[in-house]
Amino acid sequence: MAFCRHCGTQIGDMDAVCRACGVPTGLAPVQQVNAVPQQYPVQGQVFDPNNPYQVMPVVVEQEQKSIVLPIVLAIVIPIAVIVLILILILTSSTSSYLKKARRAAASVSEHNSHVSSVANEIDGYH
Repeated sequence: MAFCRHCGTQIGDMDAVCRACGVPTGLAPVQQVNAVPQQYPVQGQVFDPNNPYQVMPVVVEQEQKSIVLPIVLAIVIPIAVIVLILILILTSSTSSYLKKARRAAASVSEHNSHVSSVANEIDGYH
């Protein structure tokens, strides 16, 4: 069992670098990473499966957002608001008309009862 000579963290027997601080341990050779970026094939270039150095680009397709829902909502919501406003206007005006009609009916009813009482009086004189 080995320990890092820099930070003292326990390291494995085959660890090339310390997992805690990244300092080479000297136990295994450190592999060099190629710093030269890979070139992607130009559009139209044919992929050669026998060429181990040719790298094909990974194309990540972006999710296309549907514009149908926002358009439908942009149409439906204003129509719904207009319908609700019309319903409110009609119900409020209808209720005021109903109140006026009830008052008029009550007035007509009072008038009819007055007319019938006058008619009864007239019949009583004959």
